[in-house]
Amino acid sequence: MLGFTPNRSLHKPPKQMYARLVVFFRLRLAQVGLKGRYQPEEILSEAVLRLEYAFKMGKNIYNREGWLKTTGFFYILELRRQESKFTTINIDVNETSFKSVYILTSPNISVDQLEIEETYQLLGKSILELEANERELYVQ
Repeated sequence: MLGFTPNRSLHKPPKQMYARLVVFFRLRLAQVGLKGRYQPEEILSEAVLRLEYAFKMGKNIYNREGWLKTTGFFYILELRRQESKFTTINIDVNETSFKSVYILTSPNISVDQLEIEETYQLLGKSILELEANERELYVQ
């Protein structure tokens, strides 16, 4: 007769599960390039909040550690998507100081395309500064 072994995730000591989850989230943050920006404890606390919300909604969760790992990893991916919406560009001001400018970009536009678009805008402004007879030479 095959014996049924109950799910042991409910009986795991909390300290060991906490340590495993922190290590897991630290590795995942490094994997997606967010290691210096977020702490694994932040990810774990968000995953626990979502676990509490799932319990309030009446969900049955049999493997809590696995659920927390999956939810935390999805949260890390959400953070990465949110951070990838912004691109940092350093602009030289008076050749001594740098200011960082954040530009909201869509996922389909690369930094090269933004530079090309900026160049065309600058070209358009400089053409408008020319006199009418000089503009005709450049437009043709």
